[in-house]
Amino acid sequence: MEKQVKKEKISIILLAASIGVVMIAIAVGMLLYRTTRPTRQAKREAIAIAEEYADLETVENFYWFNGHKTYFSVSGETGAGEDIIVVIAQDGQEIEVVSQQDGLNEPAIRAIVREDYNDPMIKKIGIGFYEDQVIWEVVGQDEQSEELTYYLFSFETGKEVKVVANI
Repeated sequence: MEKQVKKEKISIILLAASIGVVMIAIAVGMLLYRTTRPTRQAKREAIAIAEEYADLETVENFYWFNGHKTYFSVSGETGAGEDIIVVIAQDGQEIEVVSQQDGLNEPAIRAIVREDYNDPMIKKIGIGFYEDQVIWEVVGQDEQSEELTYYLFSFETGKEVKVVANI
């Protein structure tokens, strides 16, 4: 009889623990979903604008740039097969379409950072405007000191535009 009661108590405890774990997993999932909502919404809107404004058919990447202003960028291919990047101001008032052939792509910028800046761990990469030019933004982290460095490179040439170190 005592063994039966013990087994029932253990079963109840295991059931309660299982329900608790499932509830925690659901709560974490909902929290993650809610925290990524602004990014998903911005991406949807940027893609819709790029499709309408620049005939973008295939989306490769979405970038979010926060400088003096916020820009969302979408890279991909048009219906005519041209590789483009559409840079859109957050308010939608400025839209710039650039051919990927007129500048450096993401792998080229990553290579510049890796080779010329002691191979930091790249935390973020984006495209936006700085001083009236299209730029690549790279945020790198030194693996030893864990300090961040903020790099801006010309989209057209890959030349360094600005570096803010030890953030």
